[in-house]
Amino acid sequence: MTFTSAFTITNTGATAYGSGSFAEKSLQVFLGSSAVDQAVDANNPNGAGSSWLGVVTSGSLSLNGLAAGAFKSGTRTGSASPLDAVYTSSTLLADFTGTGTTPVDFYSSSSFLLNLVNGSSYDSSSSTTATVSGEITYYYTPAPVPEPSAMALSALGGLGLLLLARRK
Repeated sequence: MTFTSAFTITNTGATAYGSGSFAEKSLQVFLGSSAVDQAVDANNPNGAGSSWLGVVTSGSLSLNGLAAGAFKSGTRTGSASPLDAVYTSSTLLADFTGTGTTPVDFYSSSSFLLNLVNGSSYDSSSSTTATVSGEITYYYTPAPVPEPSAMALSALGGLGLLLLARRK
């Protein structure tokens, strides 16, 4: 998952912001509410109902020394690596049998953090775009099916045992 946020922060106060002032965006990714989404989410490594990638935070836009009446713009990105999850539920795996597609819906929740030192007045705007992609790989091992010759040999052996028991 990657996302990009564009910020514009305007200092509407009477003094410059001090050292340690910054703005950043964070994003969380959740699964939707369909039966498939909920079945997949039940095995979320972070806990069902939790964000799949934790909180992904963009790089900070430094606002150190931003003068009164001035503004600063910038673009920052954030990214996270995929998580591995293992599923064994036959109900869930039934959705991934054969060919075709099974939609899995995602939604995101974002927050904006603004840390101002020696200042409290601001005007801000931000926009965020995100890309989430996933890959489901499953392995299928069919149950062993006995060969016809093995079945015939077993039947012949059983018949021989019956004949032997009948003689006695």
